[in-house]
Amino acid sequence: MPEAGSRSAVIGSDVATNLFRGESPIGKRIKIANQSSQVIGVLEKQGSSMWISSEDNNIIIPIREFLAII
Repeated sequence: MPEAGSRSAVIGSDVATNLFRGESPIGKRIKIANQSSQVIGVLEKQGSSMWISSEDNNIIIPIREFLAII
């Protein structure tokens, strides 16, 4: 669990693979718009289809953190 008041993120499987190269990303930190966030989860690999873009490249953060960034 992240510390109280710290920023957190759930990342897609491709993001995890590309950033952490075989290491577990859980508990590690990533930067989003110069803000450090702790990875608290990784989405299961979804892949993509002709009509739906891949969820594997997404990063999910709480709305309050997103609003603070923009």
